[in-house]
Amino acid sequence: MKVEFKYNDNNHYLVFKNINLFFGGTSSGKTTLSEFFNKAFSGQSKEFMIDHQYVFKNQFDVIYINGVTNLTDEVKLSSKTLLNRILKEIISSQDEMLIDQIKQNIVYEMKPIISEIQNRISIVKEPPDFYVDDLIRLLKLFYPFFNDFDINSSSSSRFITLNLLYAFDNNNKEKIFIIDDFDLYLDLSQMLYLIDKFTQLDKYTFLLFSRSIELCNMLVDQFPIFLLDKNFQSLDSYLNSLVQFINNFSQYDYYPLISDDELHKIEYSLKTYYLREILTLISSKYPEHIIQNLEKNEFYTSDFIEILRKIK
Repeated sequence: MKVEFKYNDNNHYLVFKNINLFFGGTSSGKTTLSEFFNKAFSGQSKEFMIDHQYVFKNQFDVIYINGVTNLTDEVKLSSKTLLNRILKEIISSQDEMLIDQIKQNIVYEMKPIISEIQNRISIVKEPPDFYVDDLIRLLKLFYPFFNDFDINSSSSSRFITLNLLYAFDNNNKEKIFIIDDFDLYLDLSQMLYLIDKFTQLDKYTFLLFSRSIELCNMLVDQFPIFLLDKNFQSLDSYLNSLVQFINNFSQYDYYPLISDDELHKIEYSLKTYYLREILTLISSKYPEHIIQNLEKNEFYTSDFIEILRKIK
């Protein structure tokens, strides 16, 4: 999927795969950009195109999960929650005879309670029939899905909420899932578990917004990683430009040109040994403090520290 859009007066051209990670430090604009994509994929932007075509309303099934969405919100079963939509999908897909039987059972089980209530408030009325929405309202009252620990634990609540995405499959529309603060309350293993499940879904595109350096380090050669602190430049492109930067400003001036093999070794070193430090530096508000502390560690050479000083 090739997207082009105007954002903050700049034109951007990005290529999305099924999993796409947007990395940025604190106050780098992750939430603002995630909200922009939510509106853009919903057909609410005149400055957003996919494969040179404008997006029209309802073209995609867009699900947006921000940093405050959790299982407590899902328990409310309001119309916009994932769980409400999943329940309606499941109920609607059942055999009509089964649904009728469920309705009859509910009426039978609830009849004594309804009759007693009617007696106390002097209302004479037959128990109502129960439709799909009534079933969902009953589920809302007698919640069978999660226990108190699931709801009250921030980590468990966030993890289960994001797991609901895997259960959502109501039509053949292409689906766009936008998750702000993907790393919120989750450890690295939980994030990798979810991403592994996401990759098993067809016609799904995930836009994950995170400041997890560890996650970027794990996914560096698997999925596109876009750097918010570098004007959405892809991590691969940024590392390649960094290699060329090192080539141009190498202290080994007696070499007229660094060989391709040496350039590959430099790129390999950046991806394997120094990626965490580079991402930490470019996403930091006070990069000089990062460099000062790296200098105190004997593991880092003076050449590498000098390179960091030039790229910050």
